[in-house]
Amino acid sequence: MMDLIVRKAVELGVAAIVPVESARSQRIPTERAARRVEHWRVIVIAACEQCGRNRVPNVQAITTFDAWLHSGAPQLTPWAMLDGSAPRSLLDEVNAQMPRAVAVGPEGGFTPDEREQALARGAVAAHLGARVLRAETAALAALAIVGSTSG
Repeated sequence: MMDLIVRKAVELGVAAIVPVESARSQRIPTERAARRVEHWRVIVIAACEQCGRNRVPNVQAITTFDAWLHSGAPQLTPWAMLDGSAPRSLLDEVNAQMPRAVAVGPEGGFTPDEREQALARGAVAAHLGARVLRAETAALAALAIVGSTSG
């Protein structure tokens, strides 16, 4: 699943990919994590070559949700967190203020505690519509929305 997200995210114009383990994420064993990140970096390069991008997006090391919230997220304000129960759509949020990042949860979404922490760290909650989407579909839909409205 992550291979597909990485490949398509490059095609959709992302500047960076930050794999974040949240409470409901499937875990990659520590001994395999560095190999997975290197694998994704190879995919990024191949995707850049295939779609003609000359700037290679950075694939960061896998980090925990808490660590990302306290180190990476504050620099990205405003940023959006996908949440099916949010009162506004991602498109509304993009039109109001272009988010610099979009956090897409794992299967089952972010926990209520993760949502509260994210909102306290500058996130805006946004939904993608009435349908419940798989994580990989949500990620690509979100990137397409952001990409189609940015200059």
